[in-house]
Formats: sequence, C-alpha cells, structure tokens
Amino acid sequence: MEKALKDKETEVSKQLQTKYGFDIQLMEKQSEADIRLKDQIITSLQEKIKEQHEQLKEYADKANRAEASVKDIAVKAIENASKIRMVSAKPEKEES
Repeated sequence: MEKALKDKETEVSKQLQTKYGFDIQLMEKQSEADIRLKDQIITSLQEKIKEQHEQLKEYADKANRAEASVKDIAVKAIENASKIRMVSAKPEKEES
C-alpha cells in the first residue's frame, strides 16, 4: 500500500511538473515575444522621432531662407523706389 501511494505521488508530481512546466514555458515564450514586439515598437518610434527632427530642421532652414529672400526683395524694392524719386526730383536745367 505504501509503495502504491508513493508511486501515485510520483505520478501526480510528474503530471503537475509537466503541466505547469509547459505553462511556465509558454508564459516565458509569450513574455519574450511581447518584449521583442515592444522593442520593435520603440525602435520604430525612435526612427520616426529622428525623421521628424530632420524634417523640422529642414522646414526651419526653408523658413530662414524664405525670410532672407523676402528681406532681400524688400531692400531692393526700397532702393529702387528711392532711385526713382531721386531721378524725378532732380531739377531740370533751364535753357538760356
């Protein structure tokens, strides 16, 4: 009877170890897969942030160039306007 009890105990112990061992392995695999997925998401988001920083820098450069161009156009317009006034304001010589 004692041997049968020990045999049954060993059998149940092996069954539980097999069942819960499999469950633990499955959970570990799932956790590893989740971690890999999260790492991929993080990497993807970091790349997107880098791209957006580059794009933002490009837009800032374009804005600076546009501002410089507008200032240059305004200066030229003012210079041309003052030249026109100087020419039209010049008194004509009287003929003797």
